Amino acid sequence: MGQQENLLISTIVFLLTSDELNIGNMLDIGHDITSGKYADSDLLYVKGEVEKKVGNVMMGSTTNPLLRIGYLQLLLLLEQTPENFIRFVDAIGNEKIDVSERYGCWAQSRGLMFVIPSLYSKESYKHYLDTYKVIVEEYLTELNINLSRIPFNNRNHELIIFMTQNFLGIAHGPTKSCFYRAKTLKNLENKEIFIFNTNDLAPFMMRLPLFWEYYQNEKEELSEIDYLVDGNTKIPYFQAEVEDRPNMNSMIVILETIAELRPEMIINIGGFNPTASIANIMIPVVLVGLAPGQLQYDGTDYFTYSLELTDDVVSYAEYLGTSKNALIPSVFTSDLKEQTEHHTRKELGLPENKMIGCIIGGRLDLEIDAEFIEFLIGLEDIFIVFWGKLEKYEEICERYPKLKDMSLYGRMVGDMLSHLELCDIYINPKRRGGGTSSVEAMSKGVVPVALDFGDVAYNVGKEFTLGSYDEMSERIRRLKDDKGYYSHMSEKAKSRANYLCDTAHRFIDIVHDVERRMQEQAEKEYL
Repeated sequence: MGQQENLLISTIVFLLTSDELNIGNMLDIGHDITSGKYADSDLLYVKGEVEKKVGNVMMGSTTNPLLRIGYLQLLLLLEQTPENFIRFVDAIGNEKIDVSERYGCWAQSRGLMFVIPSLYSKESYKHYLDTYKVIVEEYLTELNINLSRIPFNNRNHELIIFMTQNFLGIAHGPTKSCFYRAKTLKNLENKEIFIFNTNDLAPFMMRLPLFWEYYQNEKEELSEIDYLVDGNTKIPYFQAEVEDRPNMNSMIVILETIAELRPEMIINIGGFNPTASIANIMIPVVLVGLAPGQLQYDGTDYFTYSLELTDDVVSYAEYLGTSKNALIPSVFTSDLKEQTEHHTRKELGLPENKMIGCIIGGRLDLEIDAEFIEFLIGLEDIFIVFWGKLEKYEEICERYPKLKDMSLYGRMVGDMLSHLELCDIYINPKRRGGGTSSVEAMSKGVVPVALDFGDVAYNVGKEFTLGSYDEMSERIRRLKDDKGYYSHMSEKAKSRANYLCDTAHRFIDIVHDVERRMQEQAEKEYL
């Protein structure tokens, strides 16, 4: 094994056994591991050596429980399997730590499951859910408030509350999902709407001794406003103060407000919001998931599901502790930001005479791996542009000089539609996210080429997904060489985008479905 790997082993052992924690150095190691600095086989060797040297100590009763959680997180970074994720998330649920620390660590497991697809399995998701339920119960105990179900007939059926954990600019996918759905119900269904942002998606907790962390962005100025305004639409809004943990006082204010307002239902954008889960005691909560390519359930009364409703799906829902009646079939729609700019290829440094393939995302540093790069440099007569966050672009180009000659890093852009209209093909790496950008691309007639995995696979549909990077390469070659075929697929992409942008009708269908089920349940209870 090389000097680099042996140095990594000795550094890890020193950090884990030192009397003084150096969390900055721990996070640097995690960044190096997830950025592709080491080969997978080398990481397995490192994992084995670390376990030999400090495993017994780390798992012993004298080790600080938070450091043990950090150690188990390191092991799953070194070997990214569902089994190692289960060990990590089980420790979060079982160790004797306070609820804010438990939630802070669990929020990091949420981020890891999103950015590292190999951690997901039905079993790992169940353990992840079980630990979340422990957190909800602990918060409920600490809040020490008396809550009970408000009967169906005693609720205000003209009022629906939306809850989210993160509310940013309109270019932010979850923010769009929340606001435009709320706006639809207000304007087309004449519903009263209130939006609560608990602002606790991923609290900034500096003291957690972890090897990988992510933190939410936030807009502090929104804490000062009482309404969100868009044209003639004005929606009441409350945002909790940002802290290094869920704000207990804000939780109580929100729960007491919900008890006073007695809404018909609560729509929880993204799910896994402790305040919304506790509110489910009083009012039925509908989890509107943000990952249409998978089943998302967090223990509340209802949840949307966008894929085909098969017996296996129902069986999996039951395995997670819910039932078919809680599952709301839906179409996951997108709302696109209005285009306000126009550009030219020359202006952006793109070649005029080549087919342009675009790769878009805010987490490309984690989502682009060696296999995907090898696939890209094997493409012929295709120019690649990366838009989003790819800070390791120069480093990748040093390792793959051919990529530098055939690509451009355009960084983050404000008006994505104006950039996409200059492209020909939307190329998607293997990842869970990226759903909104794929719909934006299709709306401009850009043809998507993706693996049958994740949110993008759901959004683009079966006609645009393939089984491997080799099949993707062949599809791109055909799109490049056959103009008639490209034109045909471009029109299909536009049609698919139109279908996925019909939020007004699709989301109203979801709300009506939930209303029907609640009415039926109330009638059964009355009888």
